[in-house]
Amino acid sequence: MGKMAETKEVEEVVEEVKYDPKTGIVELHKKYPEHKLLWGEDFHPISKSGRTWGYWSYVGNWSVIFDAAPFAVAGAAVTLGLTVGFGLAVSTISILLLYILIVVQSHAAARYGLAEPQLTRMRWGVYGAWIASTIRGIIALGWFGIQTYVFTEITDGIYLILTGRVEELSKIAAAGPLAMYQLNPSLFIATFILIFILQGVLMYVSKVAVSQRAVKYVFYANIPIAIGSFTFLFLELMALTGWDWAGVWSISIPPPDGLTTTIVALIFMNAVLADVITISMSMPDLVRFAKSQKVQILSQLTVIVFYIVINLYGLMGTAAAYKAFGKPIYDPILLSTIIPAPAWMQITLLLLLGYATYTVNVQANLIPPAYDLSNLYPGKLNFWKGALISLLIAALLQAWALYSNAIGFLVGWLGFYGGVLAPIVSVVFFDYLIIRRFKIDVRQLYLPNGEFRYWKGVNPAAVIATIVGSFVALFPYLPYHDIISAMSTYVGFFVAAPIYLLLMKYWVIPKYQKTLKGGLLEGYTNEIIEKIFSKKE
Repeated sequence: MGKMAETKEVEEVVEEVKYDPKTGIVELHKKYPEHKLLWGEDFHPISKSGRTWGYWSYVGNWSVIFDAAPFAVAGAAVTLGLTVGFGLAVSTISILLLYILIVVQSHAAARYGLAEPQLTRMRWGVYGAWIASTIRGIIALGWFGIQTYVFTEITDGIYLILTGRVEELSKIAAAGPLAMYQLNPSLFIATFILIFILQGVLMYVSKVAVSQRAVKYVFYANIPIAIGSFTFLFLELMALTGWDWAGVWSISIPPPDGLTTTIVALIFMNAVLADVITISMSMPDLVRFAKSQKVQILSQLTVIVFYIVINLYGLMGTAAAYKAFGKPIYDPILLSTIIPAPAWMQITLLLLLGYATYTVNVQANLIPPAYDLSNLYPGKLNFWKGALISLLIAALLQAWALYSNAIGFLVGWLGFYGGVLAPIVSVVFFDYLIIRRFKIDVRQLYLPNGEFRYWKGVNPAAVIATIVGSFVALFPYLPYHDIISAMSTYVGFFVAAPIYLLLMKYWVIPKYQKTLKGGLLEGYTNEIIEKIFSKKE
């Protein structure tokens, strides 16, 4: 009798869940409105007809790499003593690792049509996912505040050009990102508040039900705008040096007291990884709309090229500014405002940089938290309500204060949150790659007492691995803390991985997930899983 019931269940599931081997897409036709804490229309897997994003959609998405943050991350490293060549080698190593993370994390989204908060349930449990997603969301909202600050600089920069006050700004340019605020604090604050509100408008008109078309078209336009604007800024800075490529390449600024070139290189390598790791974790929120697995894997190769180029612009641009102005200015908006050029040219450049900044802020720093927060109660909070709550939290965090200082930016902001987020990403990566072997029963993500229930809805292995990884990466009283903290993102990632895998193999899987019989590396023996992925449409 038990065998007959099991066979019937398999047949029912195969009807509810369809797999297309040509595109790699899994569709879930059954809905779960009775589980309001886990299911909502915006969080149901996207149907095949809704998978409308192609290659250019994701090339456009990654054009957001041409942004003030990566430029400033690289430039800040130059101000701390890194040479252009050394910095370029360091960033290349980090971005190659990031591509692997991005593709594995995006694979689940392209296959199942799910956003990150729902996918995280398989690693953290149906309720434990709230912990990981909320942490990710809060970090993204910190970035949202920083990027809004950058956007405000752009607006005020245009104002200063129009009112003929660029010379005043040049005199205090050594203050870096604080310079424009210091010139006119009340105007800066008023502009900041207005821009903060306007960025929510795109979220309101970008509905999940229509595959977020508004966001997709914004990305299309961003490709020439973002790449062109930062390329123009870079060429203008090089022109100020008389095109002295060799001289700029060889510039080396003495590191501040207490730092060595090696430590600065490690800090920069860590900052590059931390800078993009938030996007790697957030990519499912957009890749859920991909036409196929092939689309996401090939189109996302652009992240490697784009990031290397923008890092080169930041490294050489800051070194060129040092040669031209005698000050190592790493803020691209400040540089765009003070370069000696016709006013119309400066304003055009700042407008283009403004569009690029708006795009990255919505893509990387508002869409993910909107999903995360609405995931806390999908039955009541839709995507737009999540975005609204996100805006309020971002205002309270005030993370833009860390952007104004190179050490504060690279270590205080990127280094700290990298140590917090990297263990979470490690759990996400190794669970899907090694434990799930790219296959899950998607229905279970919506069942409060299903396969991903674990212990009271929380996977203890994920919690323990994350806590230990973050502790080792950030605790200030461990031996060799200077080196460990300089590499907090890497340390957190690689410390959490073996802890998680061992706890899963010897404790959690035998106790809570007996569908994984046969050992960690042998994959599922679950008949339902095998039936789903062996059945052709």
